[in-house]
Amino acid sequence: MTDPPTPNSERPKKPDAEGYLPVRLMQEDNANELKQIFRVQRVPADEWKPLFRSVFYAVSPKGSAEQRVGQDPLAPEQARALKASLAFQEYRIANVITNLRIKDASAELRKLTVDEKQSIYDQLVSPSSEDITWSDLCDFLGFKRSQLKGVGSLTEDGEERISSRPPRLTSVQRIYESDNKIRKPLVAWWKSASDNEHEAMIRLLSNTVDIDKVREDVAYASAIEFIDGLDDDALTKLDSVDLPSGRAAYSVETLQKLTRQMLTTDDDLHEARKTLFNVTDSWRPPADPIGEPLGNPSVDRVLKNVNRYLMNCQQRWGNPVSVNIEHVRSSFSSVAFARKDKREYEKNNEKRSIFRSSLSEQLRADEQMEKVRESDLRRLEAIQRQNGQCLYCGRTITFRTCEMDHIVPRKGVGSTNTRTNFAAVCAECNRMKSNTPFAIWARSEDAQTRGVSLAEAKKRVTMFTFNPKSYAPREVKAFKQAVIARLQQTEDDAAIDNRSIESVAWMADELHRRIDWYFNAKQYVNSASIDDAEAETMKTTVSVFQGRVTASARRAAGIEGKIHFIGQQSKTRLDRRHHAVDASVIAMMNTAAAQTLMERESLRESQRLIGLMPGERSWKEYPYEGTSRYESFHLWLDNMDVLLELLNDALDNDRIAVMQSQRYVLGNSIAHDATIHPLEKVPLGSAMSADLIRRASTPALWCALTRLPDYDEKEGLPEDSHREIRVHDTRYSADDEMGFFASQAAQIAVQEGSADIGSAIHHARVYRCWKTNAKGVRKYF
Repeated sequence: MTDPPTPNSERPKKPDAEGYLPVRLMQEDNANELKQIFRVQRVPADEWKPLFRSVFYAVSPKGSAEQRVGQDPLAPEQARALKASLAFQEYRIANVITNLRIKDASAELRKLTVDEKQSIYDQLVSPSSEDITWSDLCDFLGFKRSQLKGVGSLTEDGEERISSRPPRLTSVQRIYESDNKIRKPLVAWWKSASDNEHEAMIRLLSNTVDIDKVREDVAYASAIEFIDGLDDDALTKLDSVDLPSGRAAYSVETLQKLTRQMLTTDDDLHEARKTLFNVTDSWRPPADPIGEPLGNPSVDRVLKNVNRYLMNCQQRWGNPVSVNIEHVRSSFSSVAFARKDKREYEKNNEKRSIFRSSLSEQLRADEQMEKVRESDLRRLEAIQRQNGQCLYCGRTITFRTCEMDHIVPRKGVGSTNTRTNFAAVCAECNRMKSNTPFAIWARSEDAQTRGVSLAEAKKRVTMFTFNPKSYAPREVKAFKQAVIARLQQTEDDAAIDNRSIESVAWMADELHRRIDWYFNAKQYVNSASIDDAEAETMKTTVSVFQGRVTASARRAAGIEGKIHFIGQQSKTRLDRRHHAVDASVIAMMNTAAAQTLMERESLRESQRLIGLMPGERSWKEYPYEGTSRYESFHLWLDNMDVLLELLNDALDNDRIAVMQSQRYVLGNSIAHDATIHPLEKVPLGSAMSADLIRRASTPALWCALTRLPDYDEKEGLPEDSHREIRVHDTRYSADDEMGFFASQAAQIAVQEGSADIGSAIHHARVYRCWKTNAKGVRKYF
């Protein structure tokens, strides 16, 4: 323990041109401050040192949570495995594979055979860091990508959705992609270590065990020997290896049993659980409590609020009939990620905006178009991308002669309106192809007579031309691959279903699973004694909808133009009560209405881009009489009319409470730059130009100067030895010096000087503006 610091005379001088406080207080700053307090108060060393040690007492958190790990519901004597463990990640790969289906020549979907499952599994558990796509795996097995079904659906255990990229051994990939300082020795050790030693290293890197407590454990001997041989820099880099967090539902042994059963038999996870552990068809692993933290501050805040709200509702009214949630992906993002995402979006949007502006100017100049629509931009962009050729037959097309066509139509209502599914084609090809997938039509005699072939169409795709302001090189490659995949597809896209209305984000699935388990757990355990009819009556339906469903519902129900918000009759974020309106709208949502709304949106987008087809009715009339869900949708509209009346009554009578009119958050950020600039001092009685007055150091000073009777907007103020002003109840005479910023940069007065705030500007508020007419009279608005 060191003695209190030396007197002030021996301290190093404060550095110049820096703020008095650092951006963040360090532990040593707190320690020095406490020592200074003890010195000023003349506390004896034998008294302050024990107190000092108590204040800064710390214990390593590593391994502290090991005793609180939950138990495996299928093997209660064993603890749940880490999601970073190889056992879980191998199980995850096997589980995803068993949920896939193949569509052969027959109309029925079939499971993968044992050999096919094992072949895919071997590919995905390889340590290679190269990306593997579902298309790669289909090529490996000899299938077309369009024959593979199941991507995007939930796995049997409900843990995750099958994503657009196949699962891999994430922990192994993170180790192989670690920092250059540690990668070579770590990978060399990994290649020579056994499976048990791999798991031991993963537990140490995940900080779930205290290394000092397992030094005598032979299972950790090899991993600890490797770690002890590293220097401080290498240890820091090793600690930065980011492995998946959290716990699986099962223990390592159970995961290994399930993985083996799924890979060596025709069983999927559901059948494997029944075979190995004799559980019922309705059994599910327990979900975590709704409000249990995950370690992400943004996510934990939302979980806490949702849990508190649901518990209060249950206490007041009992179990709900349904729980509807609108999931906005950014609501679960950290502040840092949200800022990064926003920067990337704005950067890409700016590039895209410049490109679209150039297209608009081209259309106005070449086609004499006064109003340029989105559909016009899409068409011109497609023509330029396709080098002025029909994608199907290769004939020359122009803006006036081409038509836009969906390469692959959709079953049921609506279309897939992505750019990769749109093609600029000649009118004859569009008429002949009609509502058929291109790959099917290209085989027909009429198409071949016209010179249409899949091979030639794919060649034209490889020759696509992209404006660098529109797409990055990586996006160009992905775009071409996606278009070729559409050209090769032989089946219509699946009809709009639950996947189109439910949020597919991981956190949305996790929240759904937790709430569903809380209210419906009795139906998922083996000991449930209620019959099916009673279970269906007691069940709480839980749905998580995408944000666009809410927006579409507001428009379809007429709320957008009839709601009584402050100043306008449509959604405005300036009126914070819009959150209550959105919550009310989503509370009235049901699966049938949401699906109909998404079908309307698909029709709307399709008709906006390619126009009404012959015999087609406007999307505004959908659902049409005689179609499915016509009556249920109009019943929903009637209910929404009643909701609108209730909302307007509550808004008009100020019965919707605003709990947080402003957001008060203790931020850890800068308010201005650290460098302090001197102010320019000018006597009040001297002449001041308009430019100088605009650089007044405070708003109050600017107001006082501009309200003087001899002030002129262009010339400023003349010299006046009798000038007096009042600023914040302080009077100043002509001889007093006033402070002005030395430059035109955005600044703030700090410590009798000024600091730039250019990098810290958050937003600006305009309270009042004016226009000056020809007579010099101002009109305020």
